Amino acid sequence: MAVLPLVMLLLLIVVLLLLMVVVLLLLMVLLLMVLLLMVLLLMVVVLLLLMVLLLMPLLSEPTLRLPPLLPGGRGLGLGFVDELVFRRVRAAPGGKVRLVVCGGAPLAPRVEDFLRVTLGCPVMQGYGLTETCAASMLQDPYDWRQA
Repeated sequence: MAVLPLVMLLLLIVVLLLLMVVVLLLLMVLLLMVLLLMVLLLMVVVLLLLMVLLLMPLLSEPTLRLPPLLPGGRGLGLGFVDELVFRRVRAAPGGKVRLVVCGGAPLAPRVEDFLRVTLGCPVMQGYGLTETCAASMLQDPYDWRQA
């Protein structure tokens, strides 16, 4: 008769040990999940820092780089004709026009080409509420194809 309580005591000890093992395994899984979340958070922070470091030069430098004033058509390939014919047209507004910005209504392609060739500089067209936000939406001045 004394064996039965001993077996029950051993069985109780085994069950308690199994419960302890299960609790330890759950704690290990929880610890691994916390560690994984910390690693993911660190990766996000590193990626954000890299993005900021890569975008800082783009935000600090002007996005529109105008070419220097060059004689002979400013790279339009007109050379002699440009100097002979359009020199006086360029001299009328002071001779230092580097960019023409147009807003309000779209220019006809022929008018844009005429201004670009005679003034010897790129023409930018603004669109969308140009009377209030002026030059916030402009086309690329070096893309001579109209949209």
